[in-house]
Amino acid sequence: MPPVSGDAQWVAPVVPLFGRDDRGRPADAPPKQQAEQEQEQDSGEASPPFLSPAPVRAPITFAGMFPSEAAESAETDRSPADRSAEPREATADETHAAGRSDRAAERAARRAQNVSVSALARRGMSVAELRDTLAQRGIDSEDAEAEIERLVESRYLDDVRLAESVVRTETERKGKGRSAVVAELRRRKVADEAIEAALEEIDDEEERELAVAVARKRARQLTSYDEQTARRRLAGFLQRRGFSGSVLQHALDAALRPED
Repeated sequence: MPPVSGDAQWVAPVVPLFGRDDRGRPADAPPKQQAEQEQEQDSGEASPPFLSPAPVRAPITFAGMFPSEAAESAETDRSPADRSAEPREATADETHAAGRSDRAAERAARRAQNVSVSALARRGMSVAELRDTLAQRGIDSEDAEAEIERLVESRYLDDVRLAESVVRTETERKGKGRSAVVAELRRRKVADEAIEAALEEIDDEEERELAVAVARKRARQLTSYDEQTARRRLAGFLQRRGFSGSVLQHALDAALRPED
């Protein structure tokens, strides 16, 4: 009740609005409300928005205000080694150039194959002969070696087999001796190891018999000469055919010996 005695005036108490007193302090909540707030905090439930702490704002930085300028500055500060170490995507020009290079390599390989196949179709060739042919036709050395390797692996190019063929041709069909066979193999640029392997196929006794047969055939054309001249001419002929040493002497004696 307001006072009724004396001259003092009665002033109504100030009721704080929105739960706060005139000094900005939170007003004391009723006991029941405080109990409910403490229960909410214990249970982990979020407090009402007006009781939550104010959010913490991120500090204002140069990168946040000017992102493009900050990124450019960071790129400038990096060393060239760091920039070159990072993988990068190929540009359109680089991709096009790579594709064009692959097509050019395929055309070069195909041209080397055409040249080699055409040359081998005409006659057998040694590795060195085909290498010279490819060079004369303007085939790059790298492409030429790749084509030679392909042919060697497929046995289309084989110095040992070529040497064996040359030996048979020179001895059986042309009647030539060992020296002439070696000369032909070297002219064909056959590898030394292939020459040695092929010469092992020539039997010494067979070579003597071949020399005698060749000498007797030639001696029939020398009957108009005296014995000394005929012997000299026949010896020169046998030498040119690749016979030498004891094989040649045996053939001379057998061919010029008077027949009984």
